[in-house]
Amino acid sequence: MRLSILIRNYNEAKNLEKTLTLLQKQRVSFPYEIVVSDNNSTDNSVAVAQSFGCRVVHNTTKVFSYGQLLNFGIEKCQGEFVLLLSAHIALLNNDAIENIILPFADEKVGCVCSIAATNTNMVLLATNPQTITIADFTHISDWKKKEIYLFAAPCGAIRKSVWEKIKFDESLEIMEDRHWNRSLLEAGLSSVFGASCYYLYFILRRPGANYKRAYLESLAMYRVFGKAETGDDFYYRSVKTIFSLAYHSVKNIPLGLYNLLKIYAIRFKKR
Repeated sequence: MRLSILIRNYNEAKNLEKTLTLLQKQRVSFPYEIVVSDNNSTDNSVAVAQSFGCRVVHNTTKVFSYGQLLNFGIEKCQGEFVLLLSAHIALLNNDAIENIILPFADEKVGCVCSIAATNTNMVLLATNPQTITIADFTHISDWKKKEIYLFAAPCGAIRKSVWEKIKFDESLEIMEDRHWNRSLLEAGLSSVFGASCYYLYFILRRPGANYKRAYLESLAMYRVFGKAETGDDFYYRSVKTIFSLAYHSVKNIPLGLYNLLKIYAIRFKKR
């Protein structure tokens, strides 16, 4: 089979229905399957998926990690390529699936990154697709500056034969997709950013959730990029996280201070 579309789901029946409805509008010239990897949902997600003709696989693990969810689902896919989608993703153009597969004509391409259509500048990036190799990242600061060009699991395609050799790190709390992309590049493969596959999220994170994610990303920087964030980016994330937690609830001030200490422990860790 040419392509598997893997949708990871946990209690997102309403969003899943929207995602699948938009998938039905795709114009595709090759056979593909839709696999819904359900993680112990208690709503009617499974029934929704089955009503759209999806193959449902059940991930019953009690230990959550994004890497584990990805590895479990990809293993169940039969396609030569796998398009990873979250259950709350809206594909905006009807030829998105067709377009995101095209760069795989180059055997050295291990993954293809789609574009979050959040502003005009992001949309225009598709006018100049870029092939990314390890040579584009010669210094720690390059990984941070060019993070936008790295693979994002909410909407991106991978070559399954590459995944069979390089699995997602199941121990990472976050940024497992960036870490996987780095491993792929270090293995001598390339990735493509800028395929004409546009998407948006059906849901938006609350400000507090965004700032919590920011500090988690700071903690993950050491493992993903070889060392922690440096300079203004690090201090900006740290201070913003603490004040956001304090603003949303006074009771979160101790939690914020504790998280700040964790960030600093990584920031100043000696290798």
